[in-house]
Amino acid sequence: MSFTRRQTICFLGSVAAFTSLGIDMTLPGIPQMESGLGIHIGQGTLSISMFVTGFALTPLIGGPLSDCFGRSRILLFALGGFALTAMACASATSFDCLLLYRIFQGCASGIATTLPLAVISDLWSERDARLAMSEVNTLSGLMPVIAPTLGAWTVHIAGWRLLFAVQGALAAVVTIAAARFPETLSATLRQPLDMRMQLRNAWTVLSEPALRLCALVFGLLFAATFSFTAVSPLILVQRYGMHRSTYAAILVIDACASILGAATSSLLSKHQISGHRIILAGLAMASCSTLVAVLLLWTGLPATLSLLPSEFVALFGFNLAGPSLLVDALQPVPHLLGSGSGMIRCIFMLMNSAASAILGIICSRHLAYAGRATGSTMAILTLAAVLLYTTFTRRRCGHTWHSGGDERVFEGVCAADSSAENLR
Repeated sequence: MSFTRRQTICFLGSVAAFTSLGIDMTLPGIPQMESGLGIHIGQGTLSISMFVTGFALTPLIGGPLSDCFGRSRILLFALGGFALTAMACASATSFDCLLLYRIFQGCASGIATTLPLAVISDLWSERDARLAMSEVNTLSGLMPVIAPTLGAWTVHIAGWRLLFAVQGALAAVVTIAAARFPETLSATLRQPLDMRMQLRNAWTVLSEPALRLCALVFGLLFAATFSFTAVSPLILVQRYGMHRSTYAAILVIDACASILGAATSSLLSKHQISGHRIILAGLAMASCSTLVAVLLLWTGLPATLSLLPSEFVALFGFNLAGPSLLVDALQPVPHLLGSGSGMIRCIFMLMNSAASAILGIICSRHLAYAGRATGSTMAILTLAAVLLYTTFTRRRCGHTWHSGGDERVFEGVCAADSSAENLR
């Protein structure tokens, strides 16, 4: 069966939303889960931590496997695994079993959500791929808005076990679609399942300067925006006493910023705006908004009036630049798109984890200065992204560079050539 373009975008958007399905939908059920399994208050958050642990481990496995066996088989395996482990979570008889199932559920999600970028790069050329990636991000961005409400209703109706059963049912529907999804990887590009070859491929991917540049810039922006999300309960709820319903509304507004950013990226791509210009616009918005927030914080303005607007604009800018950064990162490795997608995801997940952990420690120990610490961290990370991207592209514009023995040209990043292809 052949999928139309619209059906492909909807399918990949559904796959990309599985992370939010496994995390955001689960959050409302944690208190009832704790009482139902007889564990202490606060221990239920380990179910989120175990999911994230599994999610972070598998992109480096799932991406290369898709280069060996094809995208559709690995997608089918990962989505089916997500459905089965969600059902296992629904029937868990102890908290230890639940945590074990959540690790495997996170592993399945990590593999599945790595592959939409590779599939898009299989199917479309650079400009069309940016447009498709923007549309996929727009669709997947709806899940953080829908999932918490869906989870709260589900828990209210029938308890936390039904919450995981619903996750499993939704995953089963997408798995059925995956079984009918055509293979996008050409047989001539399949990689052998050989450890030495896989290590060589990983080194090839990691040694590409364009991939490293775009992955690091994407990771810095990701860490800047989502490190705030990680510490926002400390700042908004504990420090300023914000009501939890108001805090939930703030998260929905931030999710809307992500959707608007991705939708704007799609619109600009449709109007033939180059990826380089879109990236610069996103970087400018993120860095300027965080700098303004820092200035306002140091004048004594509360974080609720300075950080929240900054986070909204920064999220918009991140999702504006994100699709172009991801697509550009894979341009030098058209034969290793799965491995490249896995490497990119691993890089930005590690950067976000490090930034969130360090910022969390600082904010918990110095709660009175948590707002300033968060604003400063966001500004430093976004400025680092701007400096890295602009410095590298300015130096490489119009020059050749060597990678893996091949000579490639860094094209399309000059203002005069901004309508050309960005990275080749």
